[in-house]
Amino acid sequence: AAHAGATPMDARRDALAGAVEAAVELERLGRESPSGTTVATVGAISASPGAINVIPGEAELHVDIRDRDLSARDAVADAFVAELEAITERRGLELELETIARDTPVACSPAIVAAARSACRDLAVEYVELTSGAYHDAMLMSAKVPVGMIFVPSVDGVSHSPHEYTAPDDIDRGVRVLAGTLRALAHAP
Repeated sequence: AAHAGATPMDARRDALAGAVEAAVELERLGRESPSGTTVATVGAISASPGAINVIPGEAELHVDIRDRDLSARDAVADAFVAELEAITERRGLELELETIARDTPVACSPAIVAAARSACRDLAVEYVELTSGAYHDAMLMSAKVPVGMIFVPSVDGVSHSPHEYTAPDDIDRGVRVLAGTLRALAHAP
């Protein structure tokens, strides 16, 4: 027997269930992106009123979609909006979208990358050239000056977290590579 006042499952308009479905769709879209470099994340989700026995009437997702390939990123974002519209229509929900930022990916200066590569070779430091998907000050600085970045390894790859730890030897190597990069740039034509 149903509890008094309970809403049957097929009559519910559960905003949190819709948000969770959207999160799964975002993950699928990121994985299926043609660039192979798209990352798509629901970094925060909230529901209200937030009681264990009350159907959530409102849910909020904070979504981040990044890619060095701008057209691939935009295609995933557009596909996600279409999925959101389909989910809300099917579930009888309302949708409100707010774009917080839509930044353009930035390429590092080839001269700075070459100088860092040269410094690593001179110091016999193993290196990997990579694309950073994180949001760095370099994105803003690149409008005024050439940019480049040198990363040092963190234990288990954990970064941007209180649990991040980089061994002192790796920090020392990073400082030496930075000094070598600056030296190479100072002597560049």
